[in-house]
Amino acid sequence: MEGCCGYRGLGLLPIALLVVTSGCFITTYVMSATSGHVSFEFPYISDTGAEPPESCIFTFFLSISAFLAAVIVFLRYRHILEYNQEDTQKVLRLNRISFYIGMVSPLGMLLVASFQDVNVFAVHIMGAAMAFVAGCIYAWIHTVITYRMNTNSAWMVDIRFFLSVLSTAALLVAAIYAEIALVDLQHKFNSKTALHWKPSDGGYPSHIVSTIAEWVVGLSFLLFFLTFSGDLSRLSLDLRLRLLLQDPLQVSGTVYTGHRHSTNGITGEREPLLASTRVEGPLDQSATW
Repeated sequence: MEGCCGYRGLGLLPIALLVVTSGCFITTYVMSATSGHVSFEFPYISDTGAEPPESCIFTFFLSISAFLAAVIVFLRYRHILEYNQEDTQKVLRLNRISFYIGMVSPLGMLLVASFQDVNVFAVHIMGAAMAFVAGCIYAWIHTVITYRMNTNSAWMVDIRFFLSVLSTAALLVAAIYAEIALVDLQHKFNSKTALHWKPSDGGYPSHIVSTIAEWVVGLSFLLFFLTFSGDLSRLSLDLRLRLLLQDPLQVSGTVYTGHRHSTNGITGEREPLLASTRVEGPLDQSATW
């Protein structure tokens, strides 16, 4: 026994990811800045969700974003499998690698959301590295896949290439200048983090460069996922339910109620509830409910 339910409108998922994630960052920034938890001048993204109550909102909505990103990675993986190209094997190999790498990024997002840098700094940094590094590699692989498959227009290849270059360059700038800023900060305050950076603090110029670059990385990732909207809009997701375990009372295509009754004076037979008819030929896979 099998049932199927089809869903369309998958192209809205990248848009939902953009709205949810950007809305989360903007909301937590406004809350943290107005409450005095961070400075108004370009805090790190995760610093805006370091202190309650904005940390609760940050964790909740970034977890939703991580789920949406994982679903998009899976759908994009399935989307590539639907095409048969001359260079199929190379594309499929890249697609499989990108799927595994792409799933690392949402996991890193969950770590960033769940472990604030003011509480568990090492785990938070590890999650950020997973999200950003895996995201850059994923972007580059799918830029190559887009070029090799030749199913999109030339400008789509150019856009994804530009976003890949932008995210990688911004990530390198963010990492390098963050390290410089932290070294200067530790030298002056003997601290690993600071939610209130001032021009008089150690490493302030490097901090500003690093935070701006981090916001650019986050935005470039969201825009890269947004480019999948057109591809996913041509897909339909079918969810199928199949009864794997046969009922012990089902015999020869007849399902019984289990209630005893009398037929022709003979007690002990079971009453048939649903009688099925054997149909020759392939199973119709297009039935929906």
